[in-house]
Amino acid sequence: MKVQGLSKQAMRFKSDGRNFDIPDVSDSGVLLQFIEIGNWIKVMIQVDEDTTSDDLRKAIPMALSWRDRLLEWQGPWMLGGDNPFLEQLSLRQKAGETYRNLANHINQEAASWVHSHVAYTKELEAVQHSFKTMFDFYMWESKANPFSLDHARHLLRTVRLKDDKIDGLLTTAVNNVQAGKPAFEAEYPVSRDALISALRLWRSGRKHKVLASKRGW
Repeated sequence: MKVQGLSKQAMRFKSDGRNFDIPDVSDSGVLLQFIEIGNWIKVMIQVDEDTTSDDLRKAIPMALSWRDRLLEWQGPWMLGGDNPFLEQLSLRQKAGETYRNLANHINQEAASWVHSHVAYTKELEAVQHSFKTMFDFYMWESKANPFSLDHARHLLRTVRLKDDKIDGLLTTAVNNVQAGKPAFEAEYPVSRDALISALRLWRSGRKHKVLASKRGW
């Protein structure tokens, strides 16, 4: 991790003439630092020994202004998380793939995670009688992914399904697979219309617009 004074990339950002209009010290005396982590710049609020909660609240608007300026300068984070997934969906749809087909791919991916979770549960049930201590459990290696259901949950959350709905439908999906049935019904849980809504929200946001601008669209 590099602080502003040691990061060439952060110094290039700060020395960009378009960024001279925003101060890096708030009226309440709070200093902002620009931290480079993995070749990525983040703005961080410096909390000194005399900094109060009121000082921090007053500094937040300035920090958010720098956050937005950083987004315009370096673009959104695209090496993980939701951004590359949503942008890839957007690009595939614009290239001619239908919303329905994309939604079905997401549903198939979610179903595969549910099947993986059920496989993990079966493996665990078959061997857990042999565990004498928690250390035995931690040393055990499953062929299935122990975090499969979390992956399914995150996938569905990324396309804007609500948490309370996700929990219920995943519980039903697990029960279905355990009973030898398909995890989900056809075109569920992500419908064509739901994906249209999710991509419309993504495309109206600042991150997508910055990416489109950098592509020259």
